[in-house]
This record gives sequence, C-alpha cells and structure tokens, in this order.
Amino acid sequence: MLIIGLGLMSFTPKLLTPTSLAEDNRLMFFDTLIEEHYQRAIELGRPTYFTGFKGSANIQTYDGKAVTIPNVKSIQEAKVNGYLTRGLEYGVRVYPDGFVDHFEIIDTEDIIIESVPLLMTTKYDDTRDEL
Repeated sequence: MLIIGLGLMSFTPKLLTPTSLAEDNRLMFFDTLIEEHYQRAIELGRPTYFTGFKGSANIQTYDGKAVTIPNVKSIQEAKVNGYLTRGLEYGVRVYPDGFVDHFEIIDTEDIIIESVPLLMTTKYDDTRDEL
C-alpha cells in the first residue's frame, strides 16, 4: 500500500501541472501587470492604465509596451466597472491609492478573469455569467 501511495503521489502532480500552470500564468500575468502599474501610479501620483484589445490577446501598458496574455487565443468581451465595453478596446485604470478598476474579461474558451479591486489581484469567475 505504501509503494502504491508513493507512486500515486509522484504521478498525480504531473497530470495536473499543464492545466494548473496555464491557468496560473494568466492570473500571474494580470497580477504582475497590476503591480507594475500600481508602482508607476505611485511614482506619478496619478492613475495609470493599460489597454486591452478584443479579438486578440494583446495589451498595451502605460509606457506603450505591447504584451500578450499567456495561454489566451483572444479576448471576446470585456466589462470594466460594470459596463460592457464597446468597440475593440478596453481600458483598466490602476490607482495610486491602492486599487484597480473592476474588470471581467472573457476569452474564446469562455474563461472569465476578474479583478478584485481592493486586493489588486485577479481570480477566475466560476459563475460563468453572461457579460
């Protein structure tokens, strides 16, 4: 029993790793993006923002640098502060007071990434509500 248990313990993480890493990479990407914008907002004493582009996985940072959301083919829809964005762009502000706009983005695989404004972090929205 001990040998079987040890074998299962070493094999199980290998089964879970690809999905977990892909999901964690998305959240880590946004958490890092928010933190970088927060530090810049503190330096400037005013909000900074990043702009995302629906139909792609591209984001433009406060300094004009283009970055790509990992493990995302493209963003279908975006909601910022409760409003469904129109057009192809969505913008998110990060404030020097220590919070970020509430945003929800949905990719082509119906995965919703949502910000937690006061914690300045992101999570997956498991409810899968329509945007």
